[in-house]
Amino acid sequence: ANPDGVANDALVGLSSDLSNSQTLAKDFAGITSIQSAQLGDDGKGYATFDGAANTGGILTMNKISDSSTWTTVKGSATGLVAPKGIEVIDGRSALIISDNGTKDIKVFDKNAIGDVSPLFTVANLGGVAARNVWDTSYDNNSDTLYVAATDGVVLVYDKFFATKGVDGPTKLIIP
Repeated sequence: ANPDGVANDALVGLSSDLSNSQTLAKDFAGITSIQSAQLGDDGKGYATFDGAANTGGILTMNKISDSSTWTTVKGSATGLVAPKGIEVIDGRSALIISDNGTKDIKVFDKNAIGDVSPLFTVANLGGVAARNVWDTSYDNNSDTLYVAATDGVVLVYDKFFATKGVDGPTKLIIP
């Protein structure tokens, strides 16, 4: 839940039939807005966030309801400006981030903390300067990354970790 105003941002758990909800985490100090959240196989919660003055980051919640266990990846070395989508890749111990502020995809070590550089960055979005990224989905079995672009196109990167996306998307899905 990320309505306008930091006081209202919260991570909410829903029952399988969506009839009940429970606030899992709230009161995100220094965070303007939580953008995307995902659970890892390790039981930790991971979320992207927007911060003040065009700075963003990644929040790792070792215990979601206990803010004293939370760590962040943020700062100038990260290059994060307005991270939106997050994909937790447990088998590769990686986090794939769609950064709408820099128009690229950043990959961080899942255990990263502090002001650290990404493992690699993918800036080739298929040669369209106005194209930007919003969210990702990764298929571990085929090493394929699907990226939702803000122009409605889905960018497909085959052999994503093998090639690190250097040559750009392998194909485009245009609705």
